[in-house]
Amino acid sequence: RYPILCYYLVYCTAPKYCNHCYHQHLEALATCFFFLTTMVRFEATALAALALYLPASSAADRLRGSSPSSPQEAVVVTTSVEENNPFIDIQRAGIDRSLASIHVESELSFVSDEQLGALGEYISRYSVDGNTDIPETCPLDYEGDVDPYHPDSYTTLGSGRSLMGEMDMDQEMEHSHMHYVQSECNAMLDMTTCVDWSLWFDTNNITMSSEVKIPCGECVTLDAGPGQDMEGLTLEFEQGLNIVGKLVIPSGADIQLLTKYVFVQGVLEMPPPPAGTPISSEDSGPKVKITLYGTEEVIFNPDEATENSHKGGEAVSAKAFVVAGGRVDVRALDPGCPGWVKLQSVTYGAALPNIALNKPATQSSTYNNAGDGASSAVDGNYNSFTHTNCWQGINQWWKVDLEDVYTIASITVGNRLDCCGGRFHDATFSFYDENDEEVYVMPTSGGIGNKKSFSVGASIDARYVKVTIGDQDCLQIGEFEVYGWKASEGPLENVDRLHVGEEAANCWKSPGSRIMLTSDTYEWDDSHIEVVADVPSEPGTIAVYPLTKKKSAVDETFGYPDFAVEVALLDRSLIIEGAKDEGEFATLGGHFIVLHTPHVHQHLEGALLQNMGQQGKLGRYPLHFHMSECVHGSTLSKNVIWKSNQRCVVVHGSHNVTVSENVAFDTKGHCFMLEDGGEWDNVFYKNLGAKVGRLPRGVPRAEETDFFPSVYWITNPSNDFIGNVAAGSQGPGFWHELKLRAPSSELEINNHGMNPKALAQKTFKDNASHSSGFRAGFTTYETGYLAPPGTVWENIKAYKNKEAGLFQHGTANIDFRGGLLADNGQAAHNFHHDNAIYDGTEVIGRSEHMQFLIDQGRIGDHCKTGGLSLQP
Repeated sequence: RYPILCYYLVYCTAPKYCNHCYHQHLEALATCFFFLTTMVRFEATALAALALYLPASSAADRLRGSSPSSPQEAVVVTTSVEENNPFIDIQRAGIDRSLASIHVESELSFVSDEQLGALGEYISRYSVDGNTDIPETCPLDYEGDVDPYHPDSYTTLGSGRSLMGEMDMDQEMEHSHMHYVQSECNAMLDMTTCVDWSLWFDTNNITMSSEVKIPCGECVTLDAGPGQDMEGLTLEFEQGLNIVGKLVIPSGADIQLLTKYVFVQGVLEMPPPPAGTPISSEDSGPKVKITLYGTEEVIFNPDEATENSHKGGEAVSAKAFVVAGGRVDVRALDPGCPGWVKLQSVTYGAALPNIALNKPATQSSTYNNAGDGASSAVDGNYNSFTHTNCWQGINQWWKVDLEDVYTIASITVGNRLDCCGGRFHDATFSFYDENDEEVYVMPTSGGIGNKKSFSVGASIDARYVKVTIGDQDCLQIGEFEVYGWKASEGPLENVDRLHVGEEAANCWKSPGSRIMLTSDTYEWDDSHIEVVADVPSEPGTIAVYPLTKKKSAVDETFGYPDFAVEVALLDRSLIIEGAKDEGEFATLGGHFIVLHTPHVHQHLEGALLQNMGQQGKLGRYPLHFHMSECVHGSTLSKNVIWKSNQRCVVVHGSHNVTVSENVAFDTKGHCFMLEDGGEWDNVFYKNLGAKVGRLPRGVPRAEETDFFPSVYWITNPSNDFIGNVAAGSQGPGFWHELKLRAPSSELEINNHGMNPKALAQKTFKDNASHSSGFRAGFTTYETGYLAPPGTVWENIKAYKNKEAGLFQHGTANIDFRGGLLADNGQAAHNFHHDNAIYDGTEVIGRSEHMQFLIDQGRIGDHCKTGGLSLQP
């Protein structure tokens, strides 16, 4: 085949190493392939896969004798791909790449330089003899005994350069020592017959006191599917689970694993469920739950049967899920299920009653006179208020007796209106049963303004509700409203119907599922959780218990559908969680890390990660690629990160990861982030982050800026950000804080001195930010961005941000092309921004949608300054 011919021609002639992964190799491939394009017509599906964008091939430029082609030049292909779909997911190829520049017509007419360079990449990686399976390494040309599966075997290449570049032997051995490689004893795993867990291990022993290990070269299936021996069991591994061979968790499995750690040195595999399978809720449907527990430091020691055994132990902290030299291939939901959608419309049912009105109430103390007593918070009058004594010790409280057991859906707290509203903040709501025993605790953060609603989730049955503040100030409440129904009756007629589209409705319909709706106001934390009711619904809709508050849908946004809230399912059929501890370990969650494992295609799709991240511990995050360098084809997709103690998805010293359609909610610190600035060619596509709160100052270390958390923290512009939404943070939505730090700065790819502030921006398009609480929806403060001329941020949208929509500082040459700036404190603040261009950007001071919300009393009438400002 011509692709094979091209590959082997270049295999013998290409440059032996390049700093930027393998782009010099690609130039030679592209040069070869330029000639082949005149000799063969490619099938449509191959062309669609090949037209991936990568830097233009300078070799192709020399052949043509011309400058690189303009962005308008594109490949025209025959294909069945939808013309309006800007993204094609080639799952078997393990990559997602934008194909927005491809026009669907009848015949091949022109191949641009970008696409020609990408063509060579595809040939070298995926098309040998028609095989689209992922090779386990990036393509490396080598001579002698160098094995790309074992890069720590040092050999000098024919060019006189080592495999790792211009390092001396000591440097290279130190560098390669950090990497874990795949093991030859697992080379035949795909042909190995898997044995059921119930046959391999003693199923009568559900608590195992020593480490449970699947040996290298062996395959075990966790037979916990419907009707199988392990279904519904809870297994405990007191000394951890070590997957050196292969563990398969079948689709539809129902089991809980309690373990100190999970090590993946071999393969962890979970195939996707059948098409049309709804996602299980917390209360119904099969689930695989992996609970990481313990507070003591865990040491990862490579197994003696692997090629990594000489590397010694490495501390990985408690509650660790570590992939080191292994591979995760987890696809835990129907790939047709969306990660999130826009709310199309709402059909409201009957309103729930305020079940606290005129009910008996008590409080910790009463200030001055009976008029400020506890009953003032349930008298229906917002102009009266409760008032406890001031400075009487911490934990001032107020409590209401509902006089029966109710299922509680939401709480609304009205503040004291004449003054002192800041006293009500960081409250904790506690719920008690008919015996006055605590059944649930719901902490909150921040103040409430004049009034604020809190969703409880319609999953708590309680008679008493108590609110506590954690400092010595007075507790003052204007009105305390509780909405719900008698637990014995059920609210079958009191449901609201959310119109979310058929794909989402079919996947999210399990009763008890938790649905998150983002903020449509200036408040960063004005998002809510609602619960799917066990009520039949029409196609494209889901029935939920009555909404905590009305939310903006597309049908009421006056022609601006972006103003509608985002809707996401928080449940998943695979749960990875950190066990909840108390006291000094209260913020010690679990963490998932791909550790020093280059050239391995990781795939994690459809998992819920809750109580993950370890506050104050650097490198301990919910999802984390750590110093793994080239990991082509690796994908994190449609996962949920909920209640993270520290950050969300962190790519550190790793390249070519695709992070797509993930949802992060109620997290702390920067959320989706590039940690050091030494990360290249990663793709962040259509992710959603909401209610992103701050970490304490100096956490996880003094130089970090997580006290002003951004949903997307970008330290290197040479990565793609397409279609992402920041839907509420205490800091900016998107923050280009460009910097290069160790240890990523020491990687050869970064040339020991590369400056991210001067790098070209890869695709930055269709991103949106709303409801950010500080500085701006998009900002380059304070490091600035001296972008190359012609840098484009396309169709970005910033609306209902408390301060600016855009705040550019110490920046140059950004062309804002299209997009929308609406209802912000200020549309755009250009502070030392030279050569800024606004081309076709729509600026709205107050939109019709904003006025509609004001008229309905759903948002305060805040006077905003609007406009664009230029500050030299």
